Amino acid sequence: LYQRAKALKPECMVSKVGVADPYMQPTLDVDYLCEEWTGSMEPWYRRSRIATRAMRDVLFITDSWFVTITKSYEYYMGFQSWQIPNTDTVNHAPHPYYPSWREYKEKDHRRRRAGYQVYLNAPCRIGDRCSVEVTPTGEVRQWRRYGSGPLAGWYAGLALSRRCFVTYAPTQALVAASETRYVQVQLPPGAELQGVERVGHDDEVVPWPAEPVIQGDTVYLGLRVEDCGQEALYYRIRYALKGGNAVTGS
Repeated sequence: LYQRAKALKPECMVSKVGVADPYMQPTLDVDYLCEEWTGSMEPWYRRSRIATRAMRDVLFITDSWFVTITKSYEYYMGFQSWQIPNTDTVNHAPHPYYPSWREYKEKDHRRRRAGYQVYLNAPCRIGDRCSVEVTPTGEVRQWRRYGSGPLAGWYAGLALSRRCFVTYAPTQALVAASETRYVQVQLPPGAELQGVERVGHDDEVVPWPAEPVIQGDTVYLGLRVEDCGQEALYYRIRYALKGGNAVTGS
């Protein structure tokens, strides 16, 4: 089926549902991970850990069916650091006691919009390497690294927490969060900082305070980010790359 589809239309995209067998890898472009019918993100994290280890050179999408309001705080943030975002419902979300629904409030729309905009700063590409790790203590680590381009080996997306993530492009990094918190963002190797700004949902751009934080040989940029369900759409860190391509970071 895959070979026939590509023979008829080479640019077509072939997706298959719930694939976690490496032998299937040459027969799909998109691994569409299934919906999950509980009010918790935990089964999705465990499933994603297997999928990102078993499959390479594919795009991932997790079916957003049964993303409750509570699950959306993580689904549209850290969970999008390594996959394509998906929306099954626009103005309502399923309640854990389905079939019942909760209407999206303005803050919920804003958080989802922020997640999409930050993702679009570094869209997924076949060849990127994705990883989801769940530690014995329940900590979830999620990231995607570029497989090619000026940032090859560096993060395309990185979850700073379950509810906060950053994406990197050649000239800027964008940060969004569904909670107000302090974050430390590492710049790509060779990047020269040019400015930090808060971009609002109303498109207002204002300079934003940030300070260097040194940990060993690594320099981070520390800043406070506000819940994107409020005024901020995302935070933009502008930089210029120096000295050629980035190298794999820690």
